[in-house]
Amino acid sequence: MRRLRRRPRTRGRGGGRPQRGVTGGGDGTVTNFINTLPRRSENPRIGILRPGTGTAMAEIVSSGDPLIDLCKYVANPSADSHRPGLCEADGTRFAFAGVGLDAAILNAYQLFRSKLPRTARRLMTNLAGYLAATFGVTIPK
Repeated sequence: MRRLRRRPRTRGRGGGRPQRGVTGGGDGTVTNFINTLPRRSENPRIGILRPGTGTAMAEIVSSGDPLIDLCKYVANPSADSHRPGLCEADGTRFAFAGVGLDAAILNAYQLFRSKLPRTARRLMTNLAGYLAATFGVTIPK
């Protein structure tokens, strides 16, 4: 664990810019991280940790336990990173995009859950909640 406590390396080999990075969080966090990296002709190499929900990008790169993945990355950065194929629109890079239906379902899910009593809310924090919001709120609209 001593190696994890070192200060992060801020300079890369090629011209002083970082060559790769690691981030953890949901897809929005990963997208924000990617957009803070310097622009290059090729996409940056990144490692994605999976500490929460909304982690489709972490699923794509087969992330597992965040601490185990981070230890593997520190031990061998080139073996555990991914160069994602990215889209770009209005100056923002992203790994995938929706057509709005996913956002409508998520908004309906959050609204649906907010109106439930606390005990029922716990039961709807999974696929059941999304299905109820999809078929009970989003599709009827």
